[in-house]
Amino acid sequence: SLYNSAMKAAARCGDAAAAMGVLDRMRARGEEPSRSTMGVLAEAFVAAGCPADAEAAIGTLQNEGVKAALRPGRHAWTAIIDGWATEGVVDKAEAALQRLEADAAEEAAEIGPGRASEALGPDIVSYGALMRAYATAADGRGALALADRCEAAGLELTDPVYMSLVAAFWRSGDEEGAAGVIERMHARGHSPEPKLLSHLQHLIAQGAGADEAIASAHASAHGGVARGEALRDALAHSAADDPRA
Repeated sequence: SLYNSAMKAAARCGDAAAAMGVLDRMRARGEEPSRSTMGVLAEAFVAAGCPADAEAAIGTLQNEGVKAALRPGRHAWTAIIDGWATEGVVDKAEAALQRLEADAAEEAAEIGPGRASEALGPDIVSYGALMRAYATAADGRGALALADRCEAAGLELTDPVYMSLVAAFWRSGDEEGAAGVIERMHARGHSPEPKLLSHLQHLIAQGAGADEAIASAHASAHGGVARGEALRDALAHSAADDPRA
């Protein structure tokens, strides 16, 4: 609707107050908010750096009786997960994903799996947002468990998700774990795009000394420094096995 479009414009500017103003005007004119409205509203609060307020806002819409059994859906909850990920608050991000999973299960039970909305349950973007929370929190083991959950749900990990998985290990100081993620890619037949390899090389350089930064920039497999060797070895292996090379 035009109201949702106006809310999207406010969300892009991170203006949650303006988004709420559009919502109030929308409801004053008798138009009920939809699942899409909830998603855009959540985006606006998250863009303003307020994921807790995003949860409160969509909770209020549910409690005030907009459309029977209306649930926020993937759009809203993924935005909230992403908001908590930015702050590195893993437990809140996990709770939001669990709410998304619960909503999907409840709707499927009510109307049947074949008729349940595809926009309700989590997808790889939802899991990817949560993976970013683990990366921000430098929790490699938690990130690895999440990767297993993604695959158990039938989802294939994408380059951005693998990047967060590597970052979670690397930031925790677990270089071997980071290198193991690259080997996991190979084991699953996943060929990373050159952009991902570039990001990984940049990750090695972050916080490192000048010698290591130069070595990683040239994608050296043996840079002669202690930190980064295992990951660089894995990256060199990845580049050598890439059929596009």
